[in-house]
Amino acid sequence: MTGETWKTIQERWRRHGLQMIGIALVATLVAWASEGSLLMEAAEHGAYDRALRAYTGGRGKSEQVVVVAIDQGTIDEISRDTQLQTNFGNWPYTRTLWARIAQELKSSGARAVLFDAVMDERASDESADLGFAQVLRETGLPFYVGMVSSGTAKPLVRADFQAPVPLK
Repeated sequence: MTGETWKTIQERWRRHGLQMIGIALVATLVAWASEGSLLMEAAEHGAYDRALRAYTGGRGKSEQVVVVAIDQGTIDEISRDTQLQTNFGNWPYTRTLWARIAQELKSSGARAVLFDAVMDERASDESADLGFAQVLRETGLPFYVGMVSSGTAKPLVRADFQAPVPLK
């Protein structure tokens, strides 16, 4: 910094330092107090919605896209219901269940599936992995899997849905 700039900063701190610290402290306390409040959450969601409307030019929902989401509320509801718990088990769900979901989506008219979940290890029951792969091949659905990978990790094995699935 030049000498003149440094002098200006020092002068501003001398004159307004307590005010600046006070404003920063009040802003921090307001942010801390509003953390988790419904008011801030509603404001955040409203800002997000306005930004999406601006980005998409105000177009409405597509009749061709359906979002099938399994969120924390869904998982909690399943864990509280004995019949659902028996049908679906605990999170994370098995590849067998995901295969059933893919079949149901296909029979309901899905033309593609975007699957955003982590399956970074083999299933404890290898037949579940093979069965899931077989269903994906049989349905013919373009099935896109979202994933995260480290730059230092070994490359993932390339999936080939055209090759026959080796059933043991």
